[in-house]
Amino acid sequence: MSKNIHILLGPENGEKKEFISKLEKNISKSFGKPEKYRFYPYDTEIGEIVSIMKNGSLFSSHKMVTINNCEDIKKKNAIDQLVEYCKSPSDDVTLILVSDANKVDTKIEKAVPTTQKKIFWEMFENRKKDWVISFFRKKNLTIEFNAVELLLEMIENNTDSMKNDCEKLAFYFKEGARITEEDIENFLYHSREENVFTLFEKICRRDLESSLDVLNSIILAKETQPVQMLSGLLWQFKNLLSLSSLLAQNVNQSEAFLKSNIRGKKSQKTYMEAVRNYKTRELEKIIILIEEYDNRLRTVRTEMQESVIEMFLYNCIKK
Repeated sequence: MSKNIHILLGPENGEKKEFISKLEKNISKSFGKPEKYRFYPYDTEIGEIVSIMKNGSLFSSHKMVTINNCEDIKKKNAIDQLVEYCKSPSDDVTLILVSDANKVDTKIEKAVPTTQKKIFWEMFENRKKDWVISFFRKKNLTIEFNAVELLLEMIENNTDSMKNDCEKLAFYFKEGARITEEDIENFLYHSREENVFTLFEKICRRDLESSLDVLNSIILAKETQPVQMLSGLLWQFKNLLSLSSLLAQNVNQSEAFLKSNIRGKKSQKTYMEAVRNYKTRELEKIIILIEEYDNRLRTVRTEMQESVIEMFLYNCIKK
């Protein structure tokens, strides 16, 4: 078995990329810049990949081969070919097997030393918040605690996506600025053509057809996962329930907005439309519904998640 084979598992893609980057730097120091290949099981046959790894290179003294989505290697023939290679790998090749799942086929895992297998777990919530605060501090920016919480509700919670969105956000502020919750809301609203804010806007109008159109655009863009989408809707519906309850108690509108964390004028207009279209009791039921559908999303296959969200929208808007 070779130490030139690595299995990298788990959902934390940012740290996974850092590991691969360090690996490439070490290879470059030892052998010079490697010849790099990246494959997907559904795109290239495993036999073809093995053939590339076994054949020498004309351009470099070392190859770096990455196979992504390794949990999709399920055909017996493909597994056997990969296992056979792992038993007798090429000395001039570093093979990296990558998956967002926590395991791949047992035969493949057994063919690689346990010391060469690493699972990159998603960060704990307190680490994510510290990461975001530290990121902006390095940019000489400060960010309010509520703004951090909203940002983490709305973006993919791995360091790769977090870094990408934080970089975009930092671009809009001068050094020494303080980033507020309203800044985050405005940034997220305008940074994508369709997003959880525009979806909420359609739901507030009780417009099922437009809501489904926005949902389809979000899913096609592949920038927001269904679980994050529901999380973003839950945050907005909790604010909406707070506003509806306060207004029902005859609290002044400006004070109700402030207490419900609704600050932007565009947002205030959207929320007031929702107050007209939904009773307080309905909003309480919707929040329970979101939690039910969140649990359902986490148990169904990926290809079924869009249908689950569509059913949620139907129940939310029509029922």
